[in-house]
Amino acid sequence: MLNLKQTFSSFLGFESTEKTQQFYNNSIPLPITDLYEIKALYDEIAPNNRLFDIQDSLCFPQKLDLSGEFFTFLIENQGNWICQASTNHLNSSVIFDDRCGTREVISNSLDSFLTTYALQELTFCLDYLSDLHWKPNEIKKIFANIEEIWVNKSYVYPDSEHSYFILDNEVIFMYVNGDTFFSTSNLEKFKWIESKLK
Repeated sequence: MLNLKQTFSSFLGFESTEKTQQFYNNSIPLPITDLYEIKALYDEIAPNNRLFDIQDSLCFPQKLDLSGEFFTFLIENQGNWICQASTNHLNSSVIFDDRCGTREVISNSLDSFLTTYALQELTFCLDYLSDLHWKPNEIKKIFANIEEIWVNKSYVYPDSEHSYFILDNEVIFMYVNGDTFFSTSNLEKFKWIESKLK
């Protein structure tokens, strides 16, 4: 499994420290507390950031209702759907609820699901973002050192696959539904990539 803390630290500039017990709770699955840890580390150097609250919103501890068998941990940015996990479970399945009567398991691994979610949020969190009409195999021909980090993974909708690639630990590419986005916080690198892909 991808080391999210290390990946995020290289892009966002916080120190990738050892895991603390700040968010440890027997009722909250570890993949969720791992994201809380990343957010807390980034908050120390960028207090007003919107990490994990851009495209879809991660529910933080103070907003969790852990009284039942399942709890909501993720909400779509317009509130059209929610995702739930089991309490007291290390790596729960993910339950999708469209708030209109559809409720189903969409992933058997919370860890895998949240990795896809987190990389999506990282893509939209960086300072410079652009969308492209290029496919990954075309981009690979231009940037020989591009690295696959998470490919052909489903997110909320199983027929919508996400793939992520990084370049020089400064640029992330996201390919989903035929569209490619790339983002970075390095303006010079952003302009250089744009010039290559015109």
